[in-house]
Amino acid sequence: MVGFPWYGQGGFTNERLSHLANDICDRFQREFMKNCQFKNIPVGLMTGKAGYVLYLLHKYEVTFDGYFLKQARKALESLIVDIQGNSSEIGLSYAEGLTGIATTFDILIANDAFEFEYDILKMWDEKIYNWTLEQSIRGNMDFFYGSSGGIFHLLNRAKKNQNLIPKIQQILDAWSSAAVHQGDSVTFLAKKSGFKNDVILTGLAHGMCSVLLLYCKAYLAGLDQNRCLMMIEQIVNFYRGLLRKQESEDSPAYFPQSVTHIATGGNPSYKPKLAWCNGDLSIAYALMVAGRIIGGDTYQLGVDVANNACQREAYSSTKIDSIHMCHGTSGVYATLKAVARMENSERLHLAAARWSNITSAGITSRDPYVSPAFDLCYSLLNGVCGAEITLAAGGIWNHAINELFLLNIGYEPQFGIK
Repeated sequence: MVGFPWYGQGGFTNERLSHLANDICDRFQREFMKNCQFKNIPVGLMTGKAGYVLYLLHKYEVTFDGYFLKQARKALESLIVDIQGNSSEIGLSYAEGLTGIATTFDILIANDAFEFEYDILKMWDEKIYNWTLEQSIRGNMDFFYGSSGGIFHLLNRAKKNQNLIPKIQQILDAWSSAAVHQGDSVTFLAKKSGFKNDVILTGLAHGMCSVLLLYCKAYLAGLDQNRCLMMIEQIVNFYRGLLRKQESEDSPAYFPQSVTHIATGGNPSYKPKLAWCNGDLSIAYALMVAGRIIGGDTYQLGVDVANNACQREAYSSTKIDSIHMCHGTSGVYATLKAVARMENSERLHLAAARWSNITSAGITSRDPYVSPAFDLCYSLLNGVCGAEITLAAGGIWNHAINELFLLNIGYEPQFGIK
């Protein structure tokens, strides 16, 4: 396979490769923490200390080594110092700011990981709500850096803070106002910095896919179900329109990464992609989740796309050559696991095992493509710690990672809550 010179070497079973990968990660992380200055690590959930705390707790869970619990506590203390001393500089995004940090605290509190003297989350609820509403009014639906990440956190918090329910409904009102309707479909224009305002993104990290999943999450939570149901159906229709258009395009991808102007209208940008963040596989997963709610053939449509996407050799042209969750092999594996959990087919389980094998082999190799993941070993999104947790067979923190990447919609308990 192009981009994986190390795939298939050694002839190891998947289980043995996974053990080898875990051993390498274990040794590397111990060496890293000998001289680690936590104050020099960014604060964010996806790219810094907040996510690294969860990783270190995962290491404690699987090794029973108190050293990792001690390091997790040190990382958390450093994070709290950063919040108290530089709160105005942290920002509010899910990926790198206060929303993601609050989600981390929500997980820690739910699992009694550490003791907190006061309900710190209630202090942040109003601030995150105001920011999420502002981003929604602007039409910034981005999961990592916009209102989708905010509403994800607030939907989880509403179980403990009922006062958030009417505020979430206000955010859903703003989403409805930002929607672009055409016929029986609906879309949202990308209004995050770095994207043109006439572009519709289709993926999960920055596009329509996360919006679809979060409408599903809101529906399953019992919030404004009639409106959520209507929006789910109309977003699914948008993806159906893209599939019809793809039939006339000479493209190995089912869905374009972006579409300019109106929903199924001009200039789709097809780039073959098999990744968690963007591409056919994550869209297939979202269609399957939506199909469980709206019925009809939507679920089977998602299954068909997933089955074909995970097998198509044309995807070698994407040259996925990292082990990252974002754009990398572990993200493909995590998404395939979520799909295979919903649709118990041999093809999907074999595909998931294959990408687990590819990820483990990447960690154990000397391939230069893998080096950046070790350089950013504290990052769930772009580092080896995210890949390592993905390879875990289960556990509280493995399930938490699935939830954080929207790969656990419709399943309970969330965050491994006791």
